[in-house]
Amino acid sequence: MLSTFFLLLFALVLGTLVVLLSWAVWSFWRHGAPFIPTDGPIADALLTHAQLQPTDRCVDLGCGHGAITLRAARQCADAVGVDIYWPVIAWARARARWWGVPARFIHGDLFMHDWRDRTVIFCYLFPGLMHRIANEIWPTLHPGTRLISHGFPLGSVPPTATHRHGRAIIFVYVR
Repeated sequence: MLSTFFLLLFALVLGTLVVLLSWAVWSFWRHGAPFIPTDGPIADALLTHAQLQPTDRCVDLGCGHGAITLRAARQCADAVGVDIYWPVIAWARARARWWGVPARFIHGDLFMHDWRDRTVIFCYLFPGLMHRIANEIWPTLHPGTRLISHGFPLGSVPPTATHRHGRAIIFVYVR
């Protein structure tokens, strides 16, 4: 009886892992970036380099489970996270409710929104998407807008500053 229980538990865990791995591979193929969470110390470093002010309006493009958005919401006037994967948006919304953080999360394509009202933009996206941001979003932003990228540069736009945090590279751009 006990061995049957463990066999069923093992099958459930293995099946869940197969489903999650399949979803990650499909997501990468379909949308160009998998869900890779940013750990706490790097998220804190991103916020530090953004030099957030209480009047800032932040957006986290490809927010995943909302680690950066939730932290930013505690320091700025408005924080929004956007991601194309509905499971991580549901997770981020649940975390915001659980912790009572006034962050908003949008399920959708980040290129289908107007981000000109944002003063700080966070990104942890692969080079193909960063090139699109450089071409489609960056030129529309107001002077003084800060874009903070974890890991990947903003196309051919020269960074204002580059910082190392352990093995991570943080690119800072000021429009």
